[in-house]
Amino acid sequence: MGLQQISRVRHRHQPQARLLRWYSFIGSAWQEFLALVLPIECVSCGRPNALLCTDCSAALRSLTSSPFQAAAQAPALTDLDGEVLFPVIAAGSYRNQLAHAILAFKNQGAVPLANDLAAALGRAIEASIFSEQLAVPGPSFRALPHLVPVPTTISGYRRRGYDPVGQILGSLRRRNSQCFPVSALLQKRRKFDWKTFFAPQAAQKSLSAVARRANLRGSLMVPKRKLNHVQGLNCLLVDDVLTTGATLAEAARAVSAAGGNVIGAVVIAAVSRNVQRLPRK
Repeated sequence: MGLQQISRVRHRHQPQARLLRWYSFIGSAWQEFLALVLPIECVSCGRPNALLCTDCSAALRSLTSSPFQAAAQAPALTDLDGEVLFPVIAAGSYRNQLAHAILAFKNQGAVPLANDLAAALGRAIEASIFSEQLAVPGPSFRALPHLVPVPTTISGYRRRGYDPVGQILGSLRRRNSQCFPVSALLQKRRKFDWKTFFAPQAAQKSLSAVARRANLRGSLMVPKRKLNHVQGLNCLLVDDVLTTGATLAEAARAVSAAGGNVIGAVVIAAVSRNVQRLPRK
């Protein structure tokens, strides 16, 4: 599905965005009652009474059932010789039901979809354990990979009221207590720019891969209070969508500069061209 089609789906469901924010804070019984009074539509196909209908939920699981290596298709994550800077494993390709769910979760307040996206992310993390490219070290707590989420922008948090990646990781931790430890090491460096203050998304998305990486450089940091914690820590970066890789490259730079060891990254979806599937274990 092309970006124009995805955009049409997004705008079709735009009126229910405020309702979804309320919907996310109530229990399942009240959600069923609310669905009778104020019908909710599937964010992908538009069927009534569910944020993600049974068919679309199954399709999303299918789309994220075979995680793959995605770093090679991200320009900002390869050097001049075309070598990958660090491995990135994506749960699925950014298309169809997966793209619709991510867009609704991030832009329409469909917070309950964090559970579906957390399951997808969990599959990518599980695949990373068996990846030969990912140097997962010994069993000690500090050697064990720590999941390091890429924080949302200040304007994004202000607009949504939540951090998408943080919300998904929280859901994953509740679903699976055996998950790798989560270390929120990164924060946005407060640099005021009049241009990006008024149109942060448009300004960033319209840039080329090279310009985007240059624009992001220095935008992330590990605060002083966390420097002792990050020293020698094996870090697995976590983000929602991989496009050019500029955001992950900046996150890796900030963690490495603070003394951390970036062993790779996982994402829920990647805008994919050449897909290298991981072997099943």
